[in-house]
Amino acid sequence: MIRAWWSGMCQWTAAARSSLAIMRIDSSVGLPDAVRRLRRGLRDVRDRTARHRNRWRDVCCAGMVGGDHIALVLISHEGIDRREVQDVLHSRWPDASVKELEREEPTWVMTAEDAADLGRCHRGVEPLRIVIMPQRDRQAITPPAAEPMPVLV
Repeated sequence: MIRAWWSGMCQWTAAARSSLAIMRIDSSVGLPDAVRRLRRGLRDVRDRTARHRNRWRDVCCAGMVGGDHIALVLISHEGIDRREVQDVLHSRWPDASVKELEREEPTWVMTAEDAADLGRCHRGVEPLRIVIMPQRDRQAITPPAAEPMPVLV
């Protein structure tokens, strides 16, 4: 199942310009919690950067964390240089490396403790995946023109 998720994520980002970010995550809190923190952190970095640079509103991420506690995150960044993506990620994760996707795959083998943590979640491999969609435009929703209610006589 993990391989199917990873394959789908690679196909999802294949159409746009994308890069692979490789990050080591903190393993002291357990694998599912570490992935949750990474997911929040990536979204926060993207949102904070998008406040100053509009192009970052279209940045989206998809990835998986393997049993070796290494996150492989595909970052779709149309119109943004890979060096800029690396600089932004380095501000929060200094050891992150950003490169072209080649043949990397998450490590599927995990410790018994990590497997037990994952089993206690009762959600399959979902806690190991990272998906961050692009930001939506914040446009005011205008209601349709108000028409009078019909009256039956």
